[in-house]
Amino acid sequence: FETAVCAAIYLEGGDCHRLSRDRSVLRLMVHGVREGFQALRALGYPLRPFSLRVLFNWMPRSVTASYWGRFFSTPMGDYVFGRHARSAAVETQALAIDCRTLLDKSGIEAPALLQLYRAIDHFVSTGGKAGGRA
Repeated sequence: FETAVCAAIYLEGGDCHRLSRDRSVLRLMVHGVREGFQALRALGYPLRPFSLRVLFNWMPRSVTASYWGRFFSTPMGDYVFGRHARSAAVETQALAIDCRTLLDKSGIEAPALLQLYRAIDHFVSTGGKAGGRA
């Protein structure tokens, strides 16, 4: 969850308000989280908290993307996620490396999540520049 959210913020140059208006990146983030949760389930890990499980696995993707779009448009969105993402890019990259290992072990195909992880790598390698939409 955290790596996908940070990656989506990085795709928008660290700007949560800009992310709130980019439906394609919000949908990519939602899809990536779903893939990550699927990998965790395949490995036998419980999905917690329950509220995120409901939001990402049971709600329609469009509803989940709209929810996050509204959240990222608020000052709280930047306070909760944006500031952390911008100040912890190297740590987020290290976490993404660990998550890639779990993905490999799970055998789950996760193209959206891997695209988000490339965005993290790009953000770190360019010192915080937007992009990485490979």
